[in-house]
Amino acid sequence: MVLGAVDAALDLLPGMADQRAHVAGLASAFRQRMARAGLGVGLSATQIVPVVVGAEHTALALARLVEQAGFLAVAIRPPTVPPGGCRLRVVFHAHHTEAQMEGLAAAIIEGVGACTAEMEG
Repeated sequence: MVLGAVDAALDLLPGMADQRAHVAGLASAFRQRMARAGLGVGLSATQIVPVVVGAEHTALALARLVEQAGFLAVAIRPPTVPPGGCRLRVVFHAHHTEAQMEGLAAAIIEGVGACTAEMEG
């Protein structure tokens, strides 16, 4: 069964150029939005984009805020990443829209601002 599924998937790949370009465009635009907001995305060049936020509590709080805004961005923490290198893991798919990407970017940027204000207050 697994080999049959792999074979079927390989048959689909050549006709998915538009979907691959769409996903690459979303991820690229998202990386640019994060960079303009001063947020690091590491060396990501794929549809999986890490948004580096530093402390574990910041990553967890930000993940909750983003979820409350209707998006999923998983907090990645030690031991998966080194202490101080916590991040949100964002993954784009072909069914995502540009408006959804923009909404997610805005939720993350606003969430970082809220987390920063909370830490300063």
